[in-house]
Amino acid sequence: MAEGHERSYAPAWARDAGALALAAWFGGALFFSTTVAPTLFAVLPSRELAGAVVGRVLPVLNWSGLAVALALLASAKWTGTRRTQTAALALLAAANLCGLLIGARIQAIRRAMSGPIDALAATDPLRQAFGSWHMLSVATLGIGLIAAAIAFFAARRAPTAHNRDRFF
Repeated sequence: MAEGHERSYAPAWARDAGALALAAWFGGALFFSTTVAPTLFAVLPSRELAGAVVGRVLPVLNWSGLAVALALLASAKWTGTRRTQTAALALLAAANLCGLLIGARIQAIRRAMSGPIDALAATDPLRQAFGSWHMLSVATLGIGLIAAAIAFFAARRAPTAHNRDRFF
């Protein structure tokens, strides 16, 4: 390494804490996406009610993903791995985009509707807009899940003071 550019190494506990936070968010997001949301739409008496519940839970998921990403970004320079930083940026962007922009747009569309989404004709512009933004929301959460998985494995491989020699 060039003189004056020594790499700093995070203690193993710090790397492990970041990996644990990523794993917790990933597990929660995956469980919500594959089990909770589909179950709500299957068992609640109306799709409108299921959508309302999902609409209350998604911001919590998105903001927690944002918090994990910010924490990982704050420690990325300390751990010295570009892969973790890149994945954390992608996770940050996905959570932020989904939570702030897409979620806000979906709520605005829902407020503009005169009744339940299912009561609108398939050709109604509001229903079509809702469908498009919903697909974008799902895709963005998927990107966040992929980014979290990448960040998890990059964080697990980050050099520490105890294992730095095997990474050179």
